[in-house]
Amino acid sequence: LTGSMSTYIFRDMLLLERGPEESLWRAPTDNDKNQAKNWRLLGLDKLQRRVVSFNYEMMGSKVVKLHVETVLGSYAYKPVFKTMIDYTVFGNGDVRVDSQFVPLRQMTWLPVIGFEMVLPFGFEHFSWYGRGPWENYIDKKESTIIDVYRETVEEQYEPYVFPQESGNKTDVRWAGITDFHGNGLLFIGEPTFEISALHYTADDLDQAKHHWELTPREETIIKLNYQNSGLGSNSCGPDPMEKYRLKAEHIEFSFVIRPFARSEHDEMSLSKRLPEVF
Repeated sequence: LTGSMSTYIFRDMLLLERGPEESLWRAPTDNDKNQAKNWRLLGLDKLQRRVVSFNYEMMGSKVVKLHVETVLGSYAYKPVFKTMIDYTVFGNGDVRVDSQFVPLRQMTWLPVIGFEMVLPFGFEHFSWYGRGPWENYIDKKESTIIDVYRETVEEQYEPYVFPQESGNKTDVRWAGITDFHGNGLLFIGEPTFEISALHYTADDLDQAKHHWELTPREETIIKLNYQNSGLGSNSCGPDPMEKYRLKAEHIEFSFVIRPFARSEHDEMSLSKRLPEVF
């Protein structure tokens, strides 16, 4: 019915409450305020997923591939995208996600293309191999360095005057999210992705006008994206440069979800292993 995972359990621990589910929306930044009107007219802030087809095939005794096709659109709006997603599930718990996003109508440039996942309470430790340590976007990353970083999810939110999208990381090779004991999920890019980990959904940030209106969720919200559009300076200047705008075009995007325990494997070495070899 939903075309997404209902449970994902590793060593009797629930790791995912929801997702991955396609997302084309971010909480508008100050610089998005003019373009956000067009995004809302497309219904990107209220997207619904409709499963068009679902099938699976056994690829071996310990490998199954599931194929899901969906249409993305909002009530009373013409659908904006269709997606074709293959989930290859391996016996060790790895899930390889191969996705295609195909536009169904003419659109202006988009805020983001990617997936959202919700992890339950307790997954507070965030690590990544990419640009950091502070937030960065495709047109706002020259001050950052590619390295391995470890922070908390709470530290990812940037307290701008008005609540908005924040905390994104670019050029990420892998990212881990774990509990206090070092158990959790490793996301591996093929080759890279963008990611954020917050205690707020995009809707939480979009609806709040002041910080006191925000209540952090116990859950951890992961946005694992193909790309965000650049930020530009349209609060008082121009939109992002053309080369930093995310076009509504056919894109293909792949990554691997891997359960792990840091006491047994570090993220860097584990990210280099293929699902078939262990």
